[in-house]
Amino acid sequence: MALAQQRLAELATWLDLSSRSRHTRMGTISFGPWAVIVPSDIAEPPMSGFDPKALPIFVPTEQTEGVGLAAIDKTAPDSQDHMASRLAHLIWRVQDGKLPPAAIIGLESPSAPLQDAIAEAGADDLDISALPVLCVPLWALTAIEYDPIARALPLLL
Repeated sequence: MALAQQRLAELATWLDLSSRSRHTRMGTISFGPWAVIVPSDIAEPPMSGFDPKALPIFVPTEQTEGVGLAAIDKTAPDSQDHMASRLAHLIWRVQDGKLPPAAIIGLESPSAPLQDAIAEAGADDLDISALPVLCVPLWALTAIEYDPIARALPLLL
């Protein structure tokens, strides 16, 4: 397994733990998917049909091979923070080294191929055997949410 796949597996494990239901004395709290990793052909537009409150993370298919990923859930999470808050948290955790190094690239349009966003971010020459490429949907953000997140991207660690 290449380094990028190992790092992606660490991220997938963290996402799984962040998505699990929690048991309390009063019962079970269902949180739903914090985010979902979506294997994607970079020459194609990202998969559509996600609830606006969901956080799909589109990753080149070759980087997901051999990585145990959760099923793709397109629904809104039950009790997770707002999508923009989760995305900002993901960026912060990668920047702070609390998650493995990754390239995080914003997608401006749901109809443009991922490779266009990767090229626009200046990430064409990334070593994809070492660094996972995480493409995130900026088009789903409101104008107020967009500015602070877009200023933090691309993140090429």
